[in-house]
Amino acid sequence: MTTDDTVFDFQRILPLQRRSPVPAWLFSTLLHALLLAIALIQLPWFDRGADVTPQRVGGIVLVKLVAETTEYLTEGDVERVEQATSRSTALPELPRAADVPQLEGVGPPPPRDLGIGDETIDATPGADALVRPVQDRSGKVGGEVTIEFFGIAGTGNQFVYMFDRSGSMEGNEGRPLRAAKRELLKSLASLGPTQRFQLVLYNHEPRCFSPKGNSLQLHFADEPSKAQATRFIESIRGEGGTNHLKAIKLALQFGPDVLFILSDAEGGFTAAELSRIASWNRSNAVIHVVEFGDGAQSAHSDRSFERLAREHRGQYLYKNVATFQD
Repeated sequence: MTTDDTVFDFQRILPLQRRSPVPAWLFSTLLHALLLAIALIQLPWFDRGADVTPQRVGGIVLVKLVAETTEYLTEGDVERVEQATSRSTALPELPRAADVPQLEGVGPPPPRDLGIGDETIDATPGADALVRPVQDRSGKVGGEVTIEFFGIAGTGNQFVYMFDRSGSMEGNEGRPLRAAKRELLKSLASLGPTQRFQLVLYNHEPRCFSPKGNSLQLHFADEPSKAQATRFIESIRGEGGTNHLKAIKLALQFGPDVLFILSDAEGGFTAAELSRIASWNRSNAVIHVVEFGDGAQSAHSDRSFERLAREHRGQYLYKNVATFQD
């Protein structure tokens, strides 16, 4: 026997295999499907654990617990919840006047929008009346007025007139003194009974208006006082020298709102004297000055009266007595 003769013919020894009528891949698919179905049927009998939350698309996601359920809120839902919360926490509306029960003999409550009207504001005293209330003899509070002296306007409630009665005022046949008296009487007549005044007529010594010999004080400008002041002014004659400082110190001691000064300005003031006057003006009075001069004002004349008025927020007026006529 040759080598080729020792080779077995397995095709002859092994029995012929049968071929399955179902393909292998189909059989495998059916088998896996059956196992999956059995697993799904048995799944409810086991503890499922936490629920699987479906995936949502969005930005910030907040969770709000409501009873035993879980509610998921998106950003738009959060804004609506905040608006609802703000409305729920707002203060309750106050009852309307119509809802309040009315009691017999009791009027309805004032409306909620009651405010301060124009009539209430007009009836309320201003700050000036609260700082320094001025009362006349009837108890009424007086306010400020604006009066004039030689065309210069002064506004206030308390006025002092400082009037030069030195001998030089009798020059030019007495016309300066007479013109000064006319303007002074006209200014006094414009005062009301709730304003107060004082007259300081001076030469080398000041002399105040004191109708009943009482202590030096301001007087209410009622008709009896103004009548007495008129007689006092008309009795004045020009004489003696001039002491401006002594008269100004006395005039400012009355604490006026406005001080009118009329003088022919002989002597004037030094810088040191102007500084002393400022220290005396504790009421912060406005000082107006009318200066008399014989002829046109010279550019080289003393200007201390003009400076006095300027330093105390007042006006200055120069009058040429040569032009005065009766």
